[in-house]
Amino acid sequence: MLSTVINFFWDFFKRILQYFFRIEAIHHIIGEAEHRIISALTNDEGDLDLNRTGVSDSSVDKLAAGLKTNRSLQKISMNDCNLTPKGVAIMGKAIKGNRFLKEIKFNYNNIGASGVGKIAKALRVNCCLLSIELSSNKIGDNGLK
Repeated sequence: MLSTVINFFWDFFKRILQYFFRIEAIHHIIGEAEHRIISALTNDEGDLDLNRTGVSDSSVDKLAAGLKTNRSLQKISMNDCNLTPKGVAIMGKAIKGNRFLKEIKFNYNNIGASGVGKIAKALRVNCCLLSIELSSNKIGDNGLK
């Protein structure tokens, strides 16, 4: 009887360890940004913090795809993420079609005038976004037109 109980708990403990090691391995393989994106989109979180994660274009693409159906994410913070012009264009399309985001932060990404133009086009369609931060992005005078 005692050995059965001990074996049960030992098997249970091994499964828990396997689960956490698998989660850690997945986290290591996909990277910090994608781990956070997947977590926010699957757990119905209201905020997504991608600050200083060095988000790749493929990660941004996954976020944009998730935003098509996600109704709980309201705030995305992508400060100092090294967003590329392609990543900004992807986010612009995602913003255009999303009616649930309320706040987005793109500070310190060197988005430039062309990136701001893509975001501006999205904002012409999206009337639900209440706040967007774009400081320190080398927008220049051309980006303000």
